[in-house]
Amino acid sequence: MKKVFLILTTLLLICCGQTKSAARDELEIMEIEYSESEYMRRLQTGDSLIASLFVRSGMDPNLTDKNGSTPLIFASIRGHDNLITELLKHGADPTQANKAGNTPLMIASSMGQKGTVAILLKRDIDVNRQDISGETALSYASSRGYLPVVRLLLEAGADPNIANKIGQTPLIKAGVKNRADIAEILLEYGADMRHRDNTGLDAATYAKRHEFHEPFYAVLKAHHEKLMVENDGEVSQ
Repeated sequence: MKKVFLILTTLLLICCGQTKSAARDELEIMEIEYSESEYMRRLQTGDSLIASLFVRSGMDPNLTDKNGSTPLIFASIRGHDNLITELLKHGADPTQANKAGNTPLMIASSMGQKGTVAILLKRDIDVNRQDISGETALSYASSRGYLPVVRLLLEAGADPNIANKIGQTPLIKAGVKNRADIAEILLEYGADMRHRDNTGLDAATYAKRHEFHEPFYAVLKAHHEKLMVENDGEVSQ
């Protein structure tokens, strides 16, 4: 019963707003250690309610762990949008990447967190930023088949023709997973269907490795025919 009361009290304070000291007092009442390590542990385990209290108490919103991951990155993994909003309100840097070069936007996109992606895109961030492997938020979303996220990124100006270090574009990533729906929207936004990776393979070749690749091929064929009509029989891509 006491635990339920404390949770309800915490929710009320969060909804109504609270000072740094009030947030810290609440953590003390709940017998939660006030330390950076406990703050990061709560973030890593997805305890967004307690993490929010730490943020309100004045804990560094840009603190990093040994891998360079920030509170915003941890919140982006699980799509804890209320915590993300709180972190941004208290000065979290949406452009800060971990040691692998992954930004919160890349992380949210790779996890299919549409709401989080929408929040981050409202900030001054580079939607086409690449990590140390050359991947972008769009390539991650395309590879994992998150169509709503792919659409959001493209509408925000994501370039569908940026290749990673092995020459794979988002369209090739879609081909690897045989995702005709992803390919269709990428082509709509200008993806080059004839681009080949460092091994000389294009999206169609990767898709052909799947038994049921006809839908993917149909999308490519329809796009090719559309370009033929638009360019009087000549296709530049």
